[in-house]
Amino acid sequence: AARTNLTLSVEEVRGNDKDQRLVELVAAELAASHTGSVLVYAATRRHTESATARLRTAGIPAEAFHAGLEAPQKKDVQERFLRGD
Repeated sequence: AARTNLTLSVEEVRGNDKDQRLVELVAAELAASHTGSVLVYAATRRHTESATARLRTAGIPAEAFHAGLEAPQKKDVQERFLRGD
């Protein structure tokens, strides 16, 4: 089924540019977003936490969401994401 509200993009970035490019891409997507929400997939919990910290350091509100979170915390993060908080 077509999902007009979803966009998928992949970009290979090597070396020290990864963190800065993540911030640039997320900032650009947020600026273009109608919902105020952007999803970033990461391969591991550690990478998820690292990306979250990098975005927060850049002043972009971010929350980690992965299997290591307790159910109430997952629910809270998901609900805020869906609301665009």
